Amino acid sequence: MGKFSFAYRTYLGINKVLSRFERLNVKSDFSTKTPPIFILGAPRSGTTLFYQSLVLEFDFAYLSNLHCKLFGAPYLAEKISDYRSKYQQNPTFKSRFGSTKNWFSPSECGEYWYRFFRRSPQFVSLADAEGQELINLKTSYYALQNAANKPVVFKNLLSVLRLEPILEVFPDALFLYVRRNEVENAHSILAARKALYNDYDKWFSLQPPSVSKISLLSPEKQAVEQIREVHSLIKKSLKGKEKQLFELDYEAFCNNPELIMDNVSSFLSQNGFRHSRSSTIKEPFKKSSKITIDKELYSNLVQYIQNNPMKTP
Repeated sequence: MGKFSFAYRTYLGINKVLSRFERLNVKSDFSTKTPPIFILGAPRSGTTLFYQSLVLEFDFAYLSNLHCKLFGAPYLAEKISDYRSKYQQNPTFKSRFGSTKNWFSPSECGEYWYRFFRRSPQFVSLADAEGQELINLKTSYYALQNAANKPVVFKNLLSVLRLEPILEVFPDALFLYVRRNEVENAHSILAARKALYNDYDKWFSLQPPSVSKISLLSPEKQAVEQIREVHSLIKKSLKGKEKQLFELDYEAFCNNPELIMDNVSSFLSQNGFRHSRSSTIKEPFKKSSKITIDKELYSNLVQYIQNNPMKTP
């Protein structure tokens, strides 16, 4: 579907019309509603696998690929579809660079978030955000939450670049931050560049504020600094709200997902977040240890991280 095709423009137009009806579904005070949960992390850090697991383990609403077809008013998909039970009946942990195919699988749903935040530059400070769009985001979320009548979890990598306005709209939101071994994370970013573009030097995924500066570095340094910039943004944006942030290790999650889910449950309870679990995720996930990028590039990557350890922000 071409970006400027008639069919695509019609599709966008329909969703624009649908978005005007969201506010009609919000009839109660915003302050009485359950705040959202956001999954955060660097590209290729395991956030998609964690997202897929989380919505199977907990009774949370989420944006599925079906919701994304109605991104102008995803609450409609919430009303008409039994998507959660359908996904639970046939769960899959497959994805390709964060994208899933199953209609009922959890999705990043980029088009939904572009309703409220600009496409470029990707970083949006509170000063950059448009006031009316933030009101629209709040309205859209509560329309979805009204329809779901349960907590809602979101995963969109660019949320890291929009934390200031997100916190302005949802000051009590909770955040689940997935962190991965830095060498493995950067290796995966470089492998994604090669697979998608056949070019280790071509930028992949979210663009932090310093992207123009980082882009001047060699590929392995770019990948590492991209990860570190994400970490710095999360820590800076959530300073003073540490109780609303839960950090989890991707490797620990893969080795013992049940334990990590127990810890997530405790974190939610500590924040007064009512929730229910199915205790579905028990078996470990296999992690690949195979080096799939150029061997010299991998060696340079390891050397760079050893010589330049991450500084605590």
